[in-house]
Amino acid sequence: MIKQITLAIIIGVLIILGSCSNNINGPIQPGPVQPGKRDYTWTVDSIRIFSNDISSIWGSDADDIWGVGPGGALSTTIWHYDGKQWKTDGISRRISPECVYGFAQNDVWIAGANGRIWHYDGNDWTENHQHTINGFIGLSFYDLYGTSNHDLYAVGTVWFDNETRRGIILHYDGNNWKQEYLADFNSYFYKVRESYDKRVFIHCIKQDVKYNSNDTTVFYEFNGKGLKQIYTDENKSIKARWMNIINGNIVFSLDDGIYKYINNTFQPIIKYNRRTPGAIFGRNEKDIFLGTSEGIAQYNGTDIQLLVRTEGWINDGQVFDKDVVFLDSELGKVSLIYHGKLE
Repeated sequence: MIKQITLAIIIGVLIILGSCSNNINGPIQPGPVQPGKRDYTWTVDSIRIFSNDISSIWGSDADDIWGVGPGGALSTTIWHYDGKQWKTDGISRRISPECVYGFAQNDVWIAGANGRIWHYDGNDWTENHQHTINGFIGLSFYDLYGTSNHDLYAVGTVWFDNETRRGIILHYDGNNWKQEYLADFNSYFYKVRESYDKRVFIHCIKQDVKYNSNDTTVFYEFNGKGLKQIYTDENKSIKARWMNIINGNIVFSLDDGIYKYINNTFQPIIKYNRRTPGAIFGRNEKDIFLGTSEGIAQYNGTDIQLLVRTEGWINDGQVFDKDVVFLDSELGKVSLIYHGKLE
């Protein structure tokens, strides 16, 4: 009898541990979702860099945030915020980074021009990989994203000549980087996101010029071998369309609202017709932040309200338990970091 009870307890514990393990990267909302609060206190930090700006931010918490950007001196491309100030160590490194992403204070990744990917272990930055392809004249990575340090994606573009540009996808398994896809059409792979159920999505800009508003925005799902188009819209710039992971699920900012992608269909979270859509970040479906043409707004499950006005478009952001941090920057101008803290 005692053996049977002990066995039952062990089985129960294993089931619980298994359930927790399966949900590490999945939806985290435990029950009814509460509307997001709006009583934030806002501060703004500015970073001015000669011929450079901050293009991407990531942080393990509100007092440990990295910001990177290409151009200018190689000694001013990597910045860090320690809860008090933004600063760079002034070390010149052989990387011009476009993006930053991480998993902990001692596990941070950056990627950018010349196919270079670097890693920070809590003490030093070192080059982890430089990707090359036969016949290429240039390769830049624009985004990093993953569910763990053995499941990380990098996306960008390869130039073969002045007229031929091809989107590229790399994957890191914890030991090695592997090229998983190279497009056969002119394209920039601008963003990558992976949902809790391991579905990978690519934000692609087709045609020729990365920031041309006449380009075509396309969202793809990547199955490890090929691309499946799930959305396309001509004459829309990269800043007018967005995708992100919110509470483990893939969410899209489209022309008339915010949508989640469930069962291979777009299901509206909220529709609107008076704000220009843009960047989206959030904790859950009732706590979503929007980078609109007016500034940073929030959807709380009922309505959209402008929280703070900004100088320009929001380029990146981070959402923590009681803090939100958003990046507003333009090349050649000051980079502004908006920090909202709940009362």
